[in-house]
Amino acid sequence: MNKNLEFADSLGTAIRLLSHGAINNIRNTEKEVTKSQRGLEAEIMGHAVAAHFGLKTEDRWLKQMTERLQELSDKELSKSLNQVAVASHKFINSIAKYSDTPKRQRDRSMKKKYNHTQSIGRNI
Repeated sequence: MNKNLEFADSLGTAIRLLSHGAINNIRNTEKEVTKSQRGLEAEIMGHAVAAHFGLKTEDRWLKQMTERLQELSDKELSKSLNQVAVASHKFINSIAKYSDTPKRQRDRSMKKKYNHTQSIGRNI
């Protein structure tokens, strides 16, 4: 990755690269799925995951993806989009599981503190 990229841009690029690995791991054994189709699915997944976390994506990729999607049959398109949805969901949940942990701990801590102060107030 380019060291001159902003952190958010680097993170978006990392998500796209990880998406390629995830799709290739899932679809590599399926002979009817071409390398080009796996690449397209990975790009869509990368953009979906990045967008979920509020990271910007490059518009030039979107135009290329749209053109490539139009080349797929209805059956291929349906299967590809389903695969992207499943893989994106898993990826987003994996990231969220780790990124939300400190927030959940803070929330629990605040809840205990709040409940404790309420019980003190009742005893006065």
